[in-house]
Amino acid sequence: MARVVLLTGGNSGDVKRTLQAAQQLVNAKVGAVLRCSHRYETKPWGFDADGVFSNQALEVSTDLLPLEVLDAVQAIERELGRNRAAYQGVEGAFAHIALRALFPHAEAVSYATWDEVFDAVEQGDAA
Repeated sequence: MARVVLLTGGNSGDVKRTLQAAQQLVNAKVGAVLRCSHRYETKPWGFDADGVFSNQALEVSTDLLPLEVLDAVQAIERELGRNRAAYQGVEGAFAHIALRALFPHAEAVSYATWDEVFDAVEQGDAA
C-alpha cells in the first residue's frame, strides 16, 4: 500500500462541485482518500486566465503502481470534462496559434516531435 498526494484545481464552471466529484472518483478509482485540504483560491501564475483557481490537495492510499495512478487520474480528468489538444512546436508558433483558433476551450499541450503528438493522441492523453 502506497500513499500519494494529488493536487486538484480548476477555474471554470462549478469548481467546488467538480472538486467534490473528483474526490469521489479518486476514492472509487485510485484508492481511499485519507485526508483532503481546505480549498485555496489563487491567482493564475505564469499565464493569463479568467478568474482565480480553486485548489485542493488529496492524500490517497492506493495499491496502484505510479503509472496506473497517472492513467486513472487522467481518465478522471477526461470524465470531468478536461480537454487537451496536442500540437508540435513551441508556444506562439503557427501550430499553436492554429490549435487555439480551432479549439479555444482546450488546453494546448506542446510536444517536441510529431511522434510524441501521435503517441499522446493514441494513448488518449490529448486530441
